[in-house]
Amino acid sequence: MSTPPQPSVTVWTEEMVRALTEHATDITSLVDAQGRLIYNSAAAQRISGYSPEELAGVDTFEYIHPDDRDRVSAGFAQMAATPGSVVTVEYRYRRKSGGWTWMEAVAANHLDNPAVRGVVANSRDISERKRSEEERQAREEQQLHRQRLEALGTLAGGIAHDFNNLLSAISMHVALAAMNTTDAAVQSELVGAETAVKRAADLTRQLLGFAHRQPTRPQTLDLGQTLEHLRPLLERILGGQISVALSAPDTPLWVSIDPAQLEQVVVNLATNARDAMPNGGRLQLAVEMLPSQEGGEREPAVALRVRDDGVGIPPEVLPRVFEPFFTTKELGQGTGLGLAVSHGIVTQAGGSIRLESTLGAGTTVLVLLRQARQPSQATENTPIEPTGRAQPGERVLLADDDDLVRSVTRRMLARLGWQVDEARDGLEAVVRLTASPETYSAAVFDLRMPRMGGEEAARQVHSIQPELPILFISGYSAGTASAADVVQKPFDGRTLGGKLRRAIDGGRSPVSPQ
Repeated sequence: MSTPPQPSVTVWTEEMVRALTEHATDITSLVDAQGRLIYNSAAAQRISGYSPEELAGVDTFEYIHPDDRDRVSAGFAQMAATPGSVVTVEYRYRRKSGGWTWMEAVAANHLDNPAVRGVVANSRDISERKRSEEERQAREEQQLHRQRLEALGTLAGGIAHDFNNLLSAISMHVALAAMNTTDAAVQSELVGAETAVKRAADLTRQLLGFAHRQPTRPQTLDLGQTLEHLRPLLERILGGQISVALSAPDTPLWVSIDPAQLEQVVVNLATNARDAMPNGGRLQLAVEMLPSQEGGEREPAVALRVRDDGVGIPPEVLPRVFEPFFTTKELGQGTGLGLAVSHGIVTQAGGSIRLESTLGAGTTVLVLLRQARQPSQATENTPIEPTGRAQPGERVLLADDDDLVRSVTRRMLARLGWQVDEARDGLEAVVRLTASPETYSAAVFDLRMPRMGGEEAARQVHSIQPELPILFISGYSAGTASAADVVQKPFDGRTLGGKLRRAIDGGRSPVSPQ
């Protein structure tokens, strides 16, 4: 009976192992129980720059990033204590040329195997994967941040709208009271009340700015020249200890933005810079054109860089700097609206704003605005509002869903001589005007009303009576209507009456019939 052939036993030599791993992408390593490298394949030099000979006998943990070393050592020790166990770790490994490479290693305990007597590790370079993950995470965080700001903007805009309605009612009640008294002491108190209303109105305007709902009157401006005109104002704000440096190209860079709002953004940024440099310093403003890939826009962007050399912003604070009412200042020293409002203004103008800061090394704010075409030489003169009073027999239809605002607005218009009928929303106003198209000299519509808003109501009215002057009032921005034809809440009787008088006398209609 013949004996079956016995399988041959291959004796693995170092040369055979080297031949198998010489061109492998991953590193194959043999490590002893203390973490000293016994063997490294050729891939070690391609990835780290160190040759296998340079790494032989060294403590591999010494080449691991200090922030990762304890975690990797603990995982290695746990694996080394359990025969046959396997561990997977990610860490940064030192490169011979400097810097660090992200690695992923799978290590298996073969210390008890007499043919191996070591830990076998397969390691690969995952730097590209890590970079992709970090970029994806950054995009997700930016998206969540934008969504959070949008949600806060919606909330802030709603609050500002409601406050503007209340402030309108207060302002007109104060004005009516002032008309009904000649007592100097009472007049003085009413002036104080009106001053408080104006301060509250300033706060709601800032909220509307953050919510991208602030009424705007954009103009085409040379950004560098505009900043040069603002330099004296900035120097007064910054005081004598902080110098202002401005650099701009000789060629004008045109942007389209409300000049008053641009001034507000620059002043907000300068004020923050001043507070960050209590011992003095330098504020640098630079205007330049950025190409599309750097600006992150479809077209090249006009950039304003505002740089201070102040104390910087802590990393944990940076994600919240554009939130409304968030501030690190002492109570009463700031509203926390400066950057939030600046963000809203720039976004509403079609641009973007970014902030970079290093603790102890200053802050840079980058404002990106769309490039505009050079303006024509012709300019429009803003008409002066006339004193608003009615002519005999003039009747106005007033539509506003807020009972308090509608009631006091009716009383104010009546005090100025108009006969006033009321409607609770746009649909009711359309019904009234359709039934009596020749009764009214003008209409005053709130822009936002249930069932039907002011602009839709105006379109329907104009299909019947195209020449009827219609004036809008709003606690938000102008919407699609011209800002010149919107009275922004809170308003006083002179402003409302003046715009209504001009609309009637000029026969202007902000909404064309469709």
